[in-house]
Amino acid sequence: NGNDETRGALVTTASATIPKSAAVADGRRASGRRSIDEPDDAPEHNPLLPFPESSLRHDTYNGVTLDLTAVAPHDGSATTALGDADAFGDMLSRALSIWAAEHRRGIWIKVPTAHSHLIAPATQLGFDFQH
Repeated sequence: NGNDETRGALVTTASATIPKSAAVADGRRASGRRSIDEPDDAPEHNPLLPFPESSLRHDTYNGVTLDLTAVAPHDGSATTALGDADAFGDMLSRALSIWAAEHRRGIWIKVPTAHSHLIAPATQLGFDFQH
């Protein structure tokens, strides 16, 4: 995407959970987070983003994970874009511009095998594979 500060990766899984010994009765840490990677205060959803909030996860490192498995059938244009690589590329490009303006440090995308046709537009925008 031309911006050295916003880097991305295609991932199949990415999560970090707290050890059971650090959990309290409801499964949350004393800080209220379920994971060390979840921010204490998630940012407000930017209505200009082309992806639904339900598909985004923010982390404590000022990064964002776009989880394509979390895009529901009722999510309108985001659902349509999952079937069309060009439309997805356009939406991802708009989202990257927004995230760069928000000074996001890292962008991750979870791409299920059923949507492997979306890998090409993501790599064209500078994403690399990570396992």
